[in-house]
Amino acid sequence: MIRLILLAVAVAAAPPLVDYHVKLKPGEVFGYLRNPEYPGAYESDQPIVWKFESDPDSKIQIKCDDFRLAESENCKAVQVEVITKESRQSYCGQYEAFKVISAENKLIFKLKGDGLAQAVFSCYVKSTQAPPAEEVDVQLNQVFHFGTPEEPTPHFDKVWHLTAEKHFQVDLSCDVNLLEMNPCHGDVLTIDIGDGPEEYCGYVKKLLFSKGKRATVRLELDHIGNGRVHCVAQAVKKVMKPGIKQVDGDITDVNKDKEGKEIKDENEKEGKDQENKEQEVKDGDDKETNDQVNKEQEVKDTDQENKEQEVKDTDQENKEQEVKDTKDQDNKEQEVKDTKDEENKEQEVKDTKDEENKEQEVKDTKDEENKEQEVNEVKDAEDKESTDQENKEPEVKEVTDEEVKENLDLTDIKPGVEARNAVEDSSEHGGPPGKRGTTCRCGWANKPKGRIIRGREAAANEFPWMVGLRAHFGNKFARCGGSIVTHRHVITAAHCLIDLQGDRRPVKTENLYVIVGAHNLDMFSPKRSYREYQAEEHFIRPEFPRFLTHDFAIIVVKGHIEFNEFIGPICLSPVSIYEANKLITIMGWGQTESSRGSSKLLKANTKIIDKNWCRIKEWEVCTYAHQSATCSGDSGGPLVSLDKDTNRYFQVSLVSYGHPDCVSSPSVSTDVAYFYPWLLQKIKATYPEETPCIKV
Repeated sequence: MIRLILLAVAVAAAPPLVDYHVKLKPGEVFGYLRNPEYPGAYESDQPIVWKFESDPDSKIQIKCDDFRLAESENCKAVQVEVITKESRQSYCGQYEAFKVISAENKLIFKLKGDGLAQAVFSCYVKSTQAPPAEEVDVQLNQVFHFGTPEEPTPHFDKVWHLTAEKHFQVDLSCDVNLLEMNPCHGDVLTIDIGDGPEEYCGYVKKLLFSKGKRATVRLELDHIGNGRVHCVAQAVKKVMKPGIKQVDGDITDVNKDKEGKEIKDENEKEGKDQENKEQEVKDGDDKETNDQVNKEQEVKDTDQENKEQEVKDTDQENKEQEVKDTKDQDNKEQEVKDTKDEENKEQEVKDTKDEENKEQEVKDTKDEENKEQEVNEVKDAEDKESTDQENKEPEVKEVTDEEVKENLDLTDIKPGVEARNAVEDSSEHGGPPGKRGTTCRCGWANKPKGRIIRGREAAANEFPWMVGLRAHFGNKFARCGGSIVTHRHVITAAHCLIDLQGDRRPVKTENLYVIVGAHNLDMFSPKRSYREYQAEEHFIRPEFPRFLTHDFAIIVVKGHIEFNEFIGPICLSPVSIYEANKLITIMGWGQTESSRGSSKLLKANTKIIDKNWCRIKEWEVCTYAHQSATCSGDSGGPLVSLDKDTNRYFQVSLVSYGHPDCVSSPSVSTDVAYFYPWLLQKIKATYPEETPCIKV
């Protein structure tokens, strides 16, 4: 969220007092609760008042996704005051998610300041009274699907009453993908299975069973309306526990009253009658019990005799065992003696052999000295011949050095970090497998020998996981990068799939294309590997359209991406592989230093820098490079690191944002490991047979 710089400056004449009177109907949303200058700042000493009223049996709810007021002691400089019949509360400072719910159907929202301090806020107001519900009779073995609309629907609000037949209950399963706030804020799924409403948001899967035959579900979306929820419901028959019965479809504990207290008084008479019957049975059985006792005594006496005999037998066995142990000990001592005699004989034989070996070594040493003498004579002859050859061809060494210098382009490389780049791009990296493996083949590189990474053109199909993206928004399109993670899934930046220059709507799947196996986008080459796939579905983190954060998205392609030597997945790590000062590799068809997009895939090295220096979020990675930094065309493209254990490339992050000129300040990318659980969730929800490749 863009932060406001609060300035203490005097202003001209303040606007007069303004009052807004708003009557809210059930389900109606008032979306214009904001300071009049928004997105500019309020700087006035005249208050502004909004008065809200809803139906008598409802409450008023205010939610602000932008709330920034200059902070001061007791909010004296500038404040928002929320007034109800029962309370008066003042607010200032900055809130990520500001939320207020009244205790009644009337509320006053008042903004006032001293004319110097600034205030910026944007909120919406609605009545908590639910809209008319859709009544649904759920059946056994018949699944009812419901949830969010196909298209983003701002302020969507709907209620479902789910009812099963008598002796059945509601089986409810929901896949929730809503904006995550604590507490839940704009996007909220509320479920009541009979024990009170419970709110859900974020990314969760819920499987619930109603306490009785009824369940209620309410789904509310914010003013963006792009949250996703999919629920299924059906009727199931419940197996009752002892003491539990079902009355008119509702499950009841027969031992408790409506308030959950134990029932005692009403059952006292039945309890006494039961005790009398049990006493009669007990008296009638006394004789049989005495006979049984006598029989048990006889058995007991017999058991005692048997035990005494067992003790006697055990003593005899112990004595025999002691005799046996004594004999065994004698045998062991004899074995030890025999072993020592055998060892002495072996030592004598060994000593004899050692003496023979020493004599042989003396002989071998003399032979070796003779051979070395012969070698030295040959070497002297070769040295003389080599000297004669150098005198004949004095320019060979100079030419060879110049060729090496030209091929490696060493003239531009600076000492230190740049010099290390040449080592980082060894042709062995990503080639032969390492000492550890991966769950599936991934992260290999098809490198030419002797290449140096410093903003140079990559070899064709050097990075098999690299993809190009083309997203069409009407008569314009965006070009981005991405990386393959399965036969069906590609990851990229969320901002590549959103119309940031328009209404922030996501691209339609029929207008989104994934290009694999490409090197030259203009020439559609190389022909052997160039393929285009249309998107089947995409998932965009819901935080991004609203706050422009969590810049991560998943694309599901139509068709099966065929893996071969030129096309394959990048390796992923479930935990962050962020490491400050580590050199990593970037790639893309982005802007070059001349500000023109490249038709050919480029690669460069960059260095991870400390998060505290960049002041970034926990899901971001900060990198910096002088002349090889990423630019806008590289958005969504991978930043990869060589894993020494596997000799395979693992994706660290994907390009998110940076300074417009690409070199003035560090670049920020999105840490892929942070979103790994969400990625797995989406893979299982679409093509569960697919799985990312990780280290084993």
